[in-house]
Amino acid sequence: MEWLALAAMQNTLMMQEQLQQVATSQEVTAAPKKKTMTARTKSNLSYVKQHRPELFKAKGGDAQEAQDAVPGFKPYGEEGWLHNPDTGVFLEPGGQKLWFDPEVKEYKELFEGSVLPLCAHGGASSSTATSKHLFIPDLHRTAQALKADLGHLDRPAALLALLDAASAPPHERLIRRLAACRSEWSMEAMSRAISRVLADCDQAQSIALALVVGQRAFAAAFRGARCWRFGELGGEASAEARDSKVLCHDFEKSGAAYVVLSMGDLGLKASEIREVVLPHLTQARPRAASLSLRQAAQGVGIGCMRLAASGGPAGPATSVPGQPAKRQRVVGVDAREVPGRVRIRQILLRAWRGGTAPKPEDPVRRKQILRSPEEAEQRMLQVLDELSKEGGATLAKAFTAACRTTSECQSSLQGGELAGDLGWLDKDKGIDAQRANAKMVRPAVPAPVLRTAFDLEVGEMSDLVSSEVGVHLLLRSA
Repeated sequence: MEWLALAAMQNTLMMQEQLQQVATSQEVTAAPKKKTMTARTKSNLSYVKQHRPELFKAKGGDAQEAQDAVPGFKPYGEEGWLHNPDTGVFLEPGGQKLWFDPEVKEYKELFEGSVLPLCAHGGASSSTATSKHLFIPDLHRTAQALKADLGHLDRPAALLALLDAASAPPHERLIRRLAACRSEWSMEAMSRAISRVLADCDQAQSIALALVVGQRAFAAAFRGARCWRFGELGGEASAEARDSKVLCHDFEKSGAAYVVLSMGDLGLKASEIREVVLPHLTQARPRAASLSLRQAAQGVGIGCMRLAASGGPAGPATSVPGQPAKRQRVVGVDAREVPGRVRIRQILLRAWRGGTAPKPEDPVRRKQILRSPEEAEQRMLQVLDELSKEGGATLAKAFTAACRTTSECQSSLQGGELAGDLGWLDKDKGIDAQRANAKMVRPAVPAPVLRTAFDLEVGEMSDLVSSEVGVHLLLRSA
C-alpha cells in the first residue's frame, strides 16, 4: 500500500508543475516583452509622423503640433512663430514665409522662385592670351557650392562673362549679392546689383556680362567693353550699351532675347552684327555665332547668349514669341526613342595644343595632326555653315557626306548612314564609367560630348563642342 501512496504523490506533483507552466505561458502571452526600437522602426515612425501628424496630436501642445506638421521648423518666440535654422526661413502663425534682413533689421516676405518653360544658351570665342570667358548654365547649382541660396530666383538662371585674361571672374560677388536679398527682385533692383558688382571689379578691368533670371535678360559692359541686345520682334528691341549702362529685356513683352558681348568696339553697325549672329543664335548655337562674329570683325573676345522658349531652336527671328518651332522627329539611323538613352553621330576634327603635348594622329588618313584648336574651330564652322542649309532627311545625307570627307574618327568608316555613329549613349552609365573599380577611368565619349548629346532633340544638330580630343559636331539620330 505504501507504493500506491507514493505513486499518487508523484502524480499530484507533476500535475502541479504542469499547471504552473501553463499559467506562466499565459502570463507571457498576455504581456509580451517590449521590442527594441530598431533603425527601420524609427524611420517608419518618422514617415507616419510626417504624413499623418493628426495621430500624434495627443502627445504635445500646439507648438509641438505645428512643428510636426512642418518638418524642419522649430518653435521660435512666444507668438506661435516657427523657424528653420537650416534655410533661415521663418513661418508666422498665418502661414506666411519670411526672412530676416540684417541690413534694415526687419522681417520681409520670402519669394519662392518658379521654373519657367524657357531656356538659356551661352557661349564665347576668346583669345586666351588677352581675354577669357566664363559661362555658368545653372547659377543655382553654383550657388549651392558656394553655400548660398538662390531659391528665390526664377529658373533658368545663367551667367556669361567676358573679361581680361588676368582678371578674377565676377560670378561669386554677383551670387553673394543676389543671395543677400530673398524677396522678389525688380528689374531696377537687378540692374543696380549688376552695376555695383561690376563697379567693384578692378578699375583697370574690361568686362562684359550677360545675366538671365527667369523671363528677364540683362547685359552690361564696363571700361571699353561693349554689349548689344537684339529682340525677336526686330529692330525695336535692339540696343547697345557701354560704360556701366545695363540693358534689360523681358521675354513676356518682347519675345526671345539675343545678347552679344565684346571686349572692344567691333567697328560694325548693330544691323551688321545682328545679320552675322542671328542665323546661329536662333538655332541655339551661341558658340558658332561668337566665332562667326569674331572672324567678321577680327575681335579679341566675343560672347553670345540666347533666352528663348524651351523646346529647341526658335526658328526664324520673325516667329511668334512663346511658340517654339516644331521639330523633325525622325532622321538618320534607327529613329526609335529610348528613355534615358540617345544615339549620336559625330564629325570630329582633332587638334594639337602645342608645347610638349603629343601630336594626335588621324586614324582614318594615318597622319599626324598639327592644327591648333582655333584652326579646328574655324574649319568646323565652315562645315556647320554648309550643313545648316540642309534640313530633315536631306540633313542626314549631307551629314554622312561631310563625315566621310572631313571627320578624323574611325566611326566615319562605317557604312551607309552609320558613318560617324557613336552607338547608344546611356546618361547614367556614361557617368558611372568614369569611376569604374574605384578608379577614375577616361570615358570612351568625352564628357562635353555626353552632356551636349542629352540636350539635343531627335534630328537636331549641335553647336561646336570642344573636348581634349578636338572639336565635335553632333547630330542626334535617335
